[in-house]
Amino acid sequence: MSLVRLVGLTILCGILALVITPANAVAPSDFNADKLVSFPSIDNLPDPNSIFDAINVQRVQNGLKPLVKSEVLSKAAQERANDMQKNNYYAHKGSNGLFFGSLLKASPFADSYACENLDLQFTIKAETYVSDWLKSNAGHRECALNAKVSSAGYAAIEVAPRAGEDMRTFIVVAIHATK
Repeated sequence: MSLVRLVGLTILCGILALVITPANAVAPSDFNADKLVSFPSIDNLPDPNSIFDAINVQRVQNGLKPLVKSEVLSKAAQERANDMQKNNYYAHKGSNGLFFGSLLKASPFADSYACENLDLQFTIKAETYVSDWLKSNAGHRECALNAKVSSAGYAAIEVAPRAGEDMRTFIVVAIHATK
């Protein structure tokens, strides 16, 4: 599906969440280390670090341990975001027909519980993404506030606006997993 059609769906339905256990997968490049101080961020895009921090505030307020930033999961989230941007779509299934778990095959998370939250919005405000996920009844809240998960990777990307519109459009990808 094209991003143009899915933007309308997104506005009506909100956000996408997917929970899987990785299986047959392809390895992304260079998933060796897993120590990360800060997610990569770009000015004038949603800040993955602010979104991550806001999720951790919610986790602590709900009696859960805060998540730890993972380079492996960050690279997987960025690869997912880049694929959506390059191939003009918004979905849990990648342009290669595989789900995000395929990116974790050769990582320490290969046999772990993992979940992915996506959100497509027209703002860079972190609280919008967090609020969307926490208000959702389609698995997003459960992914963000799941006691099973301990690590996370976040990424944000700008995508082409809908035909005939000039609104800036962003996708945030959050991958949470148990290590």
